[in-house]
Amino acid sequence: MATITVQAVYHKGALRPKKKLDLPEDALVEVQVTPLESSAVVSGAKTDQQEDDFFSLAGLWSGREVTLDSIRQKAWPTRR
Repeated sequence: MATITVQAVYHKGALRPKKKLDLPEDALVEVQVTPLESSAVVSGAKTDQQEDDFFSLAGLWSGREVTLDSIRQKAWPTRR
């Protein structure tokens, strides 16, 4: 089998690949770990980009009357 390289996230003591691996269940593999520069997420802390993305949406719903009933009415106009 050819060597494959994938990115993974280390979380709660386990490496979790960011994409599905085409391996049989319980396959034994050799792992070489190379920390990436972009691994700024430490202990669940948000990166600057994640915070920027979140705060760019601030005020999106400002001044709008959004309720559960109004969403349901638009999604299912024939239901009562």
